[in-house]
Amino acid sequence: MKLPFASTLLLSLGIVAPGFATPLVGVELARFSVLAGGYATYGAGANVSGEVGATSYITGGAGSNSAADRTNTVSVTGALGEMAAAQIALNNMGTGTVLGATMAGNQTLIPGVYSASALTTAAGTILTLDGGGADNPYWIFNIPTYLVTGASTKIDVVNAGANASVVWNTGGYFSMGAGTSFLGTVMSGAYITQGAGSKFQCGNLFAASYVAISAGSHVSSTNCHGNATWAGSESGLGAGLDIVDGAVQARLALPRLLLVESAGQAEPVPVPEPGTIAMLLLGLGLITVLGGFRRAA
Repeated sequence: MKLPFASTLLLSLGIVAPGFATPLVGVELARFSVLAGGYATYGAGANVSGEVGATSYITGGAGSNSAADRTNTVSVTGALGEMAAAQIALNNMGTGTVLGATMAGNQTLIPGVYSASALTTAAGTILTLDGGGADNPYWIFNIPTYLVTGASTKIDVVNAGANASVVWNTGGYFSMGAGTSFLGTVMSGAYITQGAGSKFQCGNLFAASYVAISAGSHVSSTNCHGNATWAGSESGLGAGLDIVDGAVQARLALPRLLLVESAGQAEPVPVPEPGTIAMLLLGLGLITVLGGFRRAA
């Protein structure tokens, strides 16, 4: 079958045309640090490095701040739809390694898919996610009910190369204990509460219901270098983590790919960022002009 000229050019550059692919973390969802299907609140002195979106209302205490607050906008509605689709795609990855309902002591986990009927960490627990020195490691946690961290719990990534991905997918609520240091992208089917003085050091908080951030807490979606051996990404998700038919596919060597779920596709479908699209269009224009000169000759 003869491919259209534009498709031929795209394939020659190693880019698959997106077609009818559905983004797992789409343009709207990726813009928010905090997203709530109901309301969002952050207490006095709380700091959110990125945008906060909610359907109902957003309130901030004295001395609190965020990059921007967006209430009941088209982008909020679109982002909530993208989150719902993302949770379906993550659930399709299955249970992987099953964890106990309570993490009572320090633990180290290698990359992979994990699940628990519910998950609670005891106070002071340190959970280390060890990438084993590899690039593109990922940790996916599928929890159909709730996720609760005890006070002063710490989550850390070590020995990971570029583009480490940490995703917490819960069907119920996520409750973050006081003084906890947490990272990753949380997608909650219910609500999210963040305890006093806790630090969400890298990632996003997405909830179908409400998000409540306590006084003095911190949410960062930009400071994602956990240590000298881990190069994280702005959203807490590694670039090029492609999920197709419930399985993670090979990473493609393209910058800042969105996560994609594409049922029935044999290959992952990357979505190039706007700058890449502009370059492709420019290239098409130049080739068209050259073709015109050739015909004139």
